[in-house]
Amino acid sequence: MSQKPIIRAKSFRAWFNRHYGQDECRCIREYGASYGPPGLIYYSETNAIYDRFEEEIWKLVLVGDLTVADLRDRDALSDPVRFKNTMVWAAAERLAAEKLLGKGAWL
Repeated sequence: MSQKPIIRAKSFRAWFNRHYGQDECRCIREYGASYGPPGLIYYSETNAIYDRFEEEIWKLVLVGDLTVADLRDRDALSDPVRFKNTMVWAAAERLAAEKLLGKGAWL
């Protein structure tokens, strides 16, 4: 069992930008969760990120016309661990798109 990571960043955006450059963002956009970059591999990592930045993650995910029902892993809605993971990945995909294509960009 992996240990819960310590997250010192003040925002998810700051954490994301510190950990991922252009190449990682391209892979996140292209492959999604199957890419598995360091920091977003284990449920313990994504759940810790969600717990730390829940409000910001919701804001990132629900921008525009996207709803929770649009998430890639709809089955995650019934499992809190998978739900948090899915939300973090949706937020990561949004930030990756913004980093590559500019603010307001989406997949």
